[in-house]
Amino acid sequence: MNSNVKKHETNNYFNFNFFCNALPISGQSNFLDKYIGSSVTNTVIASSSDQVSNPVDFDFKENSNELWIANYGNSNGSSMVIVYNAGQTNQKIELRKDSHSGHFMIFPTSIAFGKDGFWASANEIKNTASASSTFMGPALWSADTAIFARVFQNP
Repeated sequence: MNSNVKKHETNNYFNFNFFCNALPISGQSNFLDKYIGSSVTNTVIASSSDQVSNPVDFDFKENSNELWIANYGNSNGSSMVIVYNAGQTNQKIELRKDSHSGHFMIFPTSIAFGKDGFWASANEIKNTASASSTFMGPALWSADTAIFARVFQNP
């Protein structure tokens, strides 16, 4: 198992373990070997002109070609850039900001989609109410674009 310790800006320490299950079994080649030595072609899918601003994480919505990019945001919350048909000729990009992101998605550090039509975000701030309170945690969101940042929004 490979491991790495990464120091975060707020002096929190996170241990990242990766390739735990991807290491080759004796006699088998590593699946990454096919990419070593190959040339890499970088393709820009979205940029600042598409309202990507200080992106912190991204993930593809399950069983789709939707790429969701979390912007870091500010004290008023964060936003998501949704890239429909990512990398295709019919690609469409949309910015979404939930009106409650100032609490539930403030300074996000990560997002992850589940297989059940939802995604989660985790924030790097303990609380938006006071410095002594620590009741904030990850938030669960609908991955349905007819619901996310559309339903139950403040005017």
